[in-house]
Amino acid sequence: MSLGPNPVTGLLEFHHLASAWDGEVDPRQLPIPRHAADGAIAVASATGIVFALAPGGMARLGSQADDPSAPFYDPAREPAEALHDVELAPFLLARHELTQGQWRRLTAWAPDLRQPATYFRPGSVAGVNITDANPVERVSVVQAELVLQRAGLQLPTEAQWEHACRAGSTTPWHAPEEELRHHANFADAATKTVAPKWTCLPWNDGHGVHAPVGAFRPNAWGFFDMHGNVAELTRDPDGPYGSERPGDGLRACRSLAP
Repeated sequence: MSLGPNPVTGLLEFHHLASAWDGEVDPRQLPIPRHAADGAIAVASATGIVFALAPGGMARLGSQADDPSAPFYDPAREPAEALHDVELAPFLLARHELTQGQWRRLTAWAPDLRQPATYFRPGSVAGVNITDANPVERVSVVQAELVLQRAGLQLPTEAQWEHACRAGSTTPWHAPEEELRHHANFADAATKTVAPKWTCLPWNDGHGVHAPVGAFRPNAWGFFDMHGNVAELTRDPDGPYGSERPGDGLRACRSLAP
């Protein structure tokens, strides 16, 4: 159902009711998320997926390492990440990483898939309180596609994800590096309490493991946790970077050697 435009980004947003329904309560009684004045939506255990309609257009993907004063400069880029353009149609993308509560409701038909985490399940883990608003972790692409297709959904392509992550920015991160600690949950001093042997960043964001979705600041298009927290999945095959097709940006399959 439509939630109307985000009051900050102006992007239309929608609530996915099936991911909020546990199959038992009266669907008419489901809580409907509402925008706060700053565009935020509180994500509780019972909240369903909230999608934003990302703008299409010519998306510039990749990076360059030749000119520090030019856009898309990234000295840490991979050699294959050639700077290139692809035309994308508007597409829906979840504002947040899929929560453990949403995954559990979407897998009500498959008991063997219903456990949405390997290590950090709801409850207290190493002194950290994990809830159904924490993200799914250690779910494979095959599992994700099986569950999402049954709900009429699909993973984004890598081009769609990169376009939404950048949200109009031309830097390696969608926020200035000095502000990144407010936008992303990285391994830092809080993580040292859970994994003392890890090499961590010096600040402390209060989250020793993955944080509840939306705990950090969003990017310019209202998407959260595009950096840090847990890894995101895309549906692209293992094909050459730069072979994306117009429309959805799906990458071509890598041809096999004879």
